[in-house]
Amino acid sequence: MQYDVLVVGGGPAGAAAAWHLASVGVRVLVLEARPVPRRKVCAGAVSQKAVRLLQSWGIDITPVVEGSMVEIAFFYRYRHPAVLRHRQPYALNVCRDKCDQYLLQQAEQAGAAVRTGCPVRSVRLEADRASVTCAQGDSYQAQVVVGADGANSAVRRAMGLGRLGQMGMGAEALLPYESLSGHAWDRLTGLQTTALIDYGIIPFGYGWIFPKRDHLNVGLGTFRHCRVPLKALLTRHCQERFPGLNLDLPLRGHPIPLYRPPIQGKRALLVGDAGGIVDPLVGEGIYYALRSGELAAQAVSAGLTTGRLEGFRDYERAVASEIIAEFRAASLLATLLYNATAVMHYHLVRKLRIVEQMLTVICGDLTYRQFCSWVLRNMPRELLRSAPAMTEQAFWSAGRIN
Repeated sequence: MQYDVLVVGGGPAGAAAAWHLASVGVRVLVLEARPVPRRKVCAGAVSQKAVRLLQSWGIDITPVVEGSMVEIAFFYRYRHPAVLRHRQPYALNVCRDKCDQYLLQQAEQAGAAVRTGCPVRSVRLEADRASVTCAQGDSYQAQVVVGADGANSAVRRAMGLGRLGQMGMGAEALLPYESLSGHAWDRLTGLQTTALIDYGIIPFGYGWIFPKRDHLNVGLGTFRHCRVPLKALLTRHCQERFPGLNLDLPLRGHPIPLYRPPIQGKRALLVGDAGGIVDPLVGEGIYYALRSGELAAQAVSAGLTTGRLEGFRDYERAVASEIIAEFRAASLLATLLYNATAVMHYHLVRKLRIVEQMLTVICGDLTYRQFCSWVLRNMPRELLRSAPAMTEQAFWSAGRIN
């Protein structure tokens, strides 16, 4: 069969691009390297902003939802808790393997062809066509390739862009509830509706615990390219939260890419992790994968109609104006938070107003630019209010700045 578009990668970004293209009659083939369902390192929280985006397409992810996240608990080095119950669920809890498979099925039902267990061996971008050859030797041709193949994207390399530059790293362990017998998880956070976030335990990042239906997703991530003993830090994180726990479980790591243009070229575009389109403050990738997949599909559909496939600058401009402008504000907030974690937590986060505003961003009711302006307006006043308590002894009792 002849295809108009090849989508390399079947995660949320690739599934979104394929769904939109197939929905308007474009002949599209998705090539996913691994059999599905397949696991990816991720806390597995689909933000309300992402849920609303999917609903606007007519996609309901209820079949793979394991719970609603209503409460969030922030800690600084396992102490000084700040717990907030939001007025509405700020995220839906999923397991990424099941959620990704479900989204790929939606693309298939819309008319996309899907091949799984097809790792890509080579990508060629020529003047009149694009071609992809899989490890099994199968070769496919189309007019355009959408690179949705993650941080180590083969499509990106074929575009002559090399690997993404600076990257963070994330790691996780899945702890079955039966292995936690004797540990008071339910008393600590209220179990199924609460996410637990620990700052100050890894440079420029945080640790997390997200409860699933039959296990806990325990992980940590750093958003800077730095050498850290990730496995050792994750083991320590688990042991701090669950003293005496026998951690005879596989620990998985994954790069967290950071944005670096260009993300388009001759007959090719990059979406999601392949384009480094990941939130630099909290590491969320699902919403931005879905939205960049949608924007890419719109650009490709227009290009197929006009015959202009030598580049997709309109797509890159749309990503820059809508998403990357938000990331600049998020990066400023990340610099404030992760370079002065003790001060930010001890004197601001524990007041909960800033947490409430952050959850409003996650729900999609406030932009990062609006949130950043709010923080910069209110932070000096909040710090001045707490100045009398800000003695050297009180400060260092909260822990050193990272």
